[in-house]
Amino acid sequence: GATDVLAQTSLLDLYDPDRSQEIKYRGVAKGWQTFSKEIRAKIDENRGNGGEGIRFLTGTVVSPSLVDQFKRLAEELPNAKLVQYDPVNNDNAVAGAKMAFGSPAQAVYKFDKAERILSLDADLFSGFNVRYIKDYAKGRAVSKDNTEMNRLYAVETTMSLTGAKADHRIAVKPSQMVEIAKAIAKALGVSGAESSYSDNAKWIEEMAKDLGANKGKSLVVAGKNQSPMVHALANAMNDALGATGETVEYIEPFQPNAETLQSEQLAELIKDIDAGTVKMLVIMGVNPVYNTPIDQKLNGERMAKIETTVHLGEHFDETGFVSKWHISGKHYLESWGDVEAQNGSYSLVQPTISPLFDTRSALVSLLAWSGNSNAYPTVIPSATDSTAVAAPSVVVSDRPEYDYLVKYWQSNVFGKQSKFSTFQGFWDSALHDGIFEANVTASV
Repeated sequence: GATDVLAQTSLLDLYDPDRSQEIKYRGVAKGWQTFSKEIRAKIDENRGNGGEGIRFLTGTVVSPSLVDQFKRLAEELPNAKLVQYDPVNNDNAVAGAKMAFGSPAQAVYKFDKAERILSLDADLFSGFNVRYIKDYAKGRAVSKDNTEMNRLYAVETTMSLTGAKADHRIAVKPSQMVEIAKAIAKALGVSGAESSYSDNAKWIEEMAKDLGANKGKSLVVAGKNQSPMVHALANAMNDALGATGETVEYIEPFQPNAETLQSEQLAELIKDIDAGTVKMLVIMGVNPVYNTPIDQKLNGERMAKIETTVHLGEHFDETGFVSKWHISGKHYLESWGDVEAQNGSYSLVQPTISPLFDTRSALVSLLAWSGNSNAYPTVIPSATDSTAVAAPSVVVSDRPEYDYLVKYWQSNVFGKQSKFSTFQGFWDSALHDGIFEANVTASV
């Protein structure tokens, strides 16, 4: 296991003196019961039309139990909508996959199996995925039994760590990237690829020969900032090189609403707000007033058009300031939860400390506001009940999210393994290891 610099820095947020410490209504401290009572009343007002005026705005959701709760909420309020938006997202990669395959797909790269790698403005060494960096490093290790290193080609518009460490690198203008990608695709034998790019012809020719001579062991990666066309071309090049199923796999995205780009989800939300159809907006863990783009800005003026606005976050930031309600959010080191990785594995989020302040998690908030708090029965350990799960010491306020998490895993994750015959044994092992390796998600 390993973490990047951002993950390591996030530990300091736990003790940040600027963390939000209380629930506020228009800047004035209020209690959780007062807030929950009002929000449930607002939700009840919208039940008649299936929650048509309710919107939830979050970042990309990668927690299976939280996704499950949103699905249950959709059954209760079928016309309510979940909007996911991160300022730095995978929209271009998703759109490129739709161009190439006709449906959204997420690429999972296997750098440890790649002997020839082409980066199209992808900074492999500055991203959050430490596994990719470690897998790439394996290919640079030389020993008695392995005297050959992998080879990295980089085409980039800005100097990066990847370009600095590349064996061969060329710099191009941002406006040239699509055409040079087409030229490389043509050199690799991608059907229908034509290009107006004529510079660096010898470099492209030799690079294409090298990649072509290592079919099944080559890999092409496009950067997040590149257009959907470049991503679609990278997918086509990988197919021509026999990389699919070898050095890259394409899986179905596990976040909800993956078929709709996040930029499109945000645009629809802004349109609905301007039309006056949004009556209640719940913002969870993001700061859209600060980081939405200027042409789709969720500013104070738009927030004022909404009857009820709720912001759940660790800081009383720009969005919290213009929201009617602000709920202080838990740090992940104070919470129970889970996440799903792109290789099909699951990880449990466990609290390492009792909550420092009067805070709530997204899962606990949804359970309290909806009618799904009993979607999974409460876990009550019993000597005669083989399905009951003995709980560790759990803070009283954490009990709902712990119970929901246990029952979700019992109903949806336990069956993905055959090592343990009882859920208690499986749960104890998952808690101890912190991770569960399920069967790899099927390729699309």
